[in-house]
Amino acid sequence: MISFSFEDPGSISVDSPFSIRVFKNVLSAEIYHSLQNEFPTPDESWRIEKEKNDNKTFIHSRQRQFDDAIRKSEIWSSLTTEIMSEKFQISIGNMIYPILLKYNKENKISPAIRREVQSALENRDTFLDFLVSRTHINLQLSSLKRGEYNSPHTDDARKLATLLAYFPYEDWRPEYGGETRFLRFRDGKIPDWFDPSMNRVPEEILNQENPDLEVFFTSRYEPNSWSMFCKSIDSFHEVSEVKCPEHMNRRTMVMTLQMHRRESDEHWQRIKSHSAREN
Repeated sequence: MISFSFEDPGSISVDSPFSIRVFKNVLSAEIYHSLQNEFPTPDESWRIEKEKNDNKTFIHSRQRQFDDAIRKSEIWSSLTTEIMSEKFQISIGNMIYPILLKYNKENKISPAIRREVQSALENRDTFLDFLVSRTHINLQLSSLKRGEYNSPHTDDARKLATLLAYFPYEDWRPEYGGETRFLRFRDGKIPDWFDPSMNRVPEEILNQENPDLEVFFTSRYEPNSWSMFCKSIDSFHEVSEVKCPEHMNRRTMVMTLQMHRRESDEHWQRIKSHSAREN
C-alpha cells in the first residue's frame, strides 16, 4: 500500500488571494523514484491539445486507454488505486474544508456549484458525506515538450481542488521552466473582462501591452513535490514555457476533485464499478 505525507516541515501555505499548498516529500523516496522511472510514455492513444496558447499531450481517467497505460506498471497501478479511493478523497476533503469555508465567506465559490457546496458546508461530517456522494477524483497524466506552456485559467467550474504531482527527470534544471505560476489582479483592480463564471483568460487580453494579471506565487517544478489549490472564481494559474532539451518533457500527474453532474453520468458509473472491483 502506498502512503502519503502532507506534513513535511518544508511545506508552504498561501491564502491570499486564493489558497495554495505546496507539499514536499509526499511519497517515500523509494516509491517516488519507482514512479519517476516508470512514468508512462506518451503514444498514439494520448490526446494532443494544440491551441495558440495551450499545448500538451495527455491521457486521463475518463479514457479507457488510461487503464491500459497504467496496467503496464505495478507501481502506477497501486498509486492510482490509492488516489481514486474513498480514503484519499476524504483526506483531501479534510484539507480543503476550512479553505472552502473561507471562500464561502468571501463569495469566491464558483456560481455553478455555489448553492450545492454552501449547503454541504454546515459542518465537516456533512461536507465529507457530500464529497463521497457527489464528487469523484479525476486523474490526468500530462506531458509538455520544449516550447509548450499553459495560459492563465481558473479551472473548470465543477472542480473543488486540484493537486499537481511533479515527476521531473533526474537531471532537470530550474532554467528548463515548467513551474506552475499563480496570478492575481494587478494592484487589486478587477478588470472589465473578468466574469466569475469564466475559466480561461481570452487571448486578446493576454496580448495587451499592460497585463491585468501578475504572478504572486510560483510552485517550482521539483522532485516529489505536490501543489494543491482550491478552485475559486479568481484562481488564475499558468505553466511557464518549457525550455528543456528535445529529449525531455515536463511530466505531471494532475488530480482533480470535482463534482459529477448526475448519478447516471457514464464516467461516474465507471468509477463506481472500478471501485467495487478493487474493494
